[in-house]
Amino acid sequence: MEERPAWLEALFKSSLRLDWVEGAYALFRQRLWKEWVLSRIEGIVDGAEILRRASLEELASEDLHMVSRALMCLIVVGHPSDIGDVERLLDHPQEYIRKAARTCRFELKQKEREERTPMSPSL
Repeated sequence: MEERPAWLEALFKSSLRLDWVEGAYALFRQRLWKEWVLSRIEGIVDGAEILRRASLEELASEDLHMVSRALMCLIVVGHPSDIGDVERLLDHPQEYIRKAARTCRFELKQKEREERTPMSPSL
């Protein structure tokens, strides 16, 4: 694997909590995470695609923190075409990875539905 830019390493190594997939404030934490990631890649040429590709690579990592972080990033920058890669983790031995994979798959399927549904014209 080639050396990654510092901004990308910072995203994967951040100390933000990973319990964002459940609990009373899960949707709030997910929204904050999305905003935080987008603020980090804003202004970086192809930042979203670079992060997406790195996240897909990290899904195969032995470091479970990195796998979880990759799933979190894919929620923000992933494409519906990534669903198959995410679904491979639905049977992972660690429950929190399975939960993160289910959440990621849900969000990617939501993007897929939004892409298929034409926007209604404004009045």
